[in-house]
Amino acid sequence: MTDSLKHFFLLASLGMASVVYGDTINFNDANRGPGDSLQIGDIGVSPYGEDGGQVESAAGYGLGNTALGPGYQVENVMQFLPTENSARSPSSEVWSGVQFSVDGFINSITLLPVFKAYQNGTLLTDQCSFYIAVISRFGQEQLLDPSSGNPITLSGPDLNPYGSISSLSLAVYYDMPGGDGSLLPYERQDLSSTIDVQFGFTVVSMDITPAPEPTTLALAALGLGSLLIFRRKTVA
Repeated sequence: MTDSLKHFFLLASLGMASVVYGDTINFNDANRGPGDSLQIGDIGVSPYGEDGGQVESAAGYGLGNTALGPGYQVENVMQFLPTENSARSPSSEVWSGVQFSVDGFINSITLLPVFKAYQNGTLLTDQCSFYIAVISRFGQEQLLDPSSGNPITLSGPDLNPYGSISSLSLAVYYDMPGGDGSLLPYERQDLSSTIDVQFGFTVVSMDITPAPEPTTLALAALGLGSLLIFRRKTVA
């Protein structure tokens, strides 16, 4: 075999073995579920939280939990009843969540924040300056601003400051920064009215790096072995 052919096969094997694909899995491309679990590509999805529900995706929207509101949203729903005090806490609160497991690593996740508030059943228009706290299993707290109406992508330290992750749980809690703090106007104003608040997010997509296939690992070993042999022959 000529040296040029040796170089060709060597580079081909190394190139094939070194390719690491970052796959973007879209949840807004099809209707799936509802179900107790969904397998979407290399991603497993299931409900998370005390209120149960099922996971579902809707074409044109994304992925969520059916426990509250539309099945393609993850939500926290609470109600503030009228009071004669100077401030009030929600009289009721329920929340939903989703959890992901990946055969590989999670690079990023894209969410579309949603927020709605009703006063005595009438939708309020002044609702865009509020933030939403998204809590991961690893204790991260991310504030999502729904005012732009655009999706927001979380990646790297936003998801886990300690490195790569292969699983993730997301939910919306009231007693975290952005939950309690952002709802202060409803705690201290319009105290004679009943206020219903719904806030959360739709999971639009997730970018992952799948675990290497056994054939890829074999190609990597072949490429490295060929490189060592070629170098030894060159030195000799």
